This record gives sequence, structure tokens and C-alpha cells, in this order.
Amino acid sequence: MIDLQLQDWWSRQRLTQLSYPNLSLSGASVSLRVILEPFKNVGAIWYSKIYGEYQDNVLLLACSPDLEGLSDRVRCLEQSPIQKLCRENFSKHFTEYLLTDAVAYELEIRFEGKDFLVVDQERLGNRVVHQIYIHDNCFFKPVEDDLLSKIIGCVLEQHSFYLGQEIDWSEISARLTDHLLTSSKIEIQSDPKRQHVWIPQLEEKSILSDPFFKKLSARAQWLLKADKPVLERKKPLPEGFASI
Repeated sequence: MIDLQLQDWWSRQRLTQLSYPNLSLSGASVSLRVILEPFKNVGAIWYSKIYGEYQDNVLLLACSPDLEGLSDRVRCLEQSPIQKLCRENFSKHFTEYLLTDAVAYELEIRFEGKDFLVVDQERLGNRVVHQIYIHDNCFFKPVEDDLLSKIIGCVLEQHSFYLGQEIDWSEISARLTDHLLTSSKIEIQSDPKRQHVWIPQLEEKSILSDPFFKKLSARAQWLLKADKPVLERKKPLPEGFASI
């Protein structure tokens, strides 16, 4: 289970949305704590910045430690963005410096209000291994294909936290990864009181049974019951749900 350490409208609804257009993973109600789980102890040097009028924009750039240049490595005097958003025990897995004006200039990044502009995306891609951009608890920016399944697995562990129990998501994680690679989006919603998870985009549903998943056809929801799994239908999401 992963405690997302986030309180917003989406998390109160136990609701997550992911989309993967043009090799860029984006989503809502997936906190930085969840996103960064696959990046622990990878040996990268992280440059981070919180900015914007309401200080609700975060940019993190991961660079190889042997990257030449970017010599302006300034530690945060107070809490760093990762420390602030992910707490001390988790942030110790990351080497983090401020994304100063000097580093941004070297990477040809320009900040304009709540937005930032990359002057040369190809050049940036040659120097930056990973990019994470967060606005108002929604995240954006490209991920490599091999990271997609890892992040989906972490998102499902977030839903284990919602449900209050450990769940073997391995089969479901693989199916969700395949779905995102070929389709536009997925939504995942958990109901801890009734102990079920609903994923409307999966045409073939599975329910948890012991010792294996019993496959059922129909656009329905999963119900994860400790005693007896039950398959039910649920009302469709309200209009406007897909908007980030």
C-alpha cells in the first residue's frame, strides 16, 4: 500500500484518472509521493522548483549524475519540494537541488507566470532523463514505456491504501498498461466501505476470488470482498468527469 499523502476532491472520491497521449503520461489525483516511488535510489540528480502565483506548480528534472555542466548545485535552505510534498523519510532516497535560474538558463527553460517554456525540447531530452510537472495535483510530462507499468502498479497500490488491504494487482496492472498503450484513458475508483474497485474502461471484468481471478464478461465493476465476491453494475460517471 502507498499512502498518497494528498487531500483533494479526487482523493476524497477515491478516484484516479490516467491518460497516455503521444507517449506522455498524465493524470489526476496521483500525488508526487506515488509518482516518485519507481524513481527511488535510481542514482539521478534531481532539480526541483515550486512556482506560480499560488505556488501550486512543481517542476522536477532528473539528470544523470555524470552529466557535464549544470554545476550550480544549490541545496534548499528549508524544505525542498520533494521533502515538502513527500515527507522526510521518503525524500532521503533522492539527491535534490534547487532548479535555480542558472540551471534553468543552461537547460533553456523559461518560466512565465504559471507556465514554463522549453526552448529546445530535443536538447533538453539529451540532458534530462525524466521530467515531472505537477499543477494543482494533476501531473503531466513524458515517461518511458518501461516506466508506465511501474507507475500504474504504484497507482494501484494507492487504491490498496484506499481499501485498507493488500491486493495482488499483477494481472490487472498488466491489462491496464496494455489498455493505456492502445486507448486514451482509464479511470479507477475505490469504495472502501463496500470494498470494491470500479474500472469502467475494461470490457472484461475480473473479481477477486481465492485462489485466482475468475473472469467475467460485461461492462461492470470489480467487487473485492474478503468473504464472497459479488459483481454489480454502477451508475455512469457524471458529465465532465474526464476533464483535468
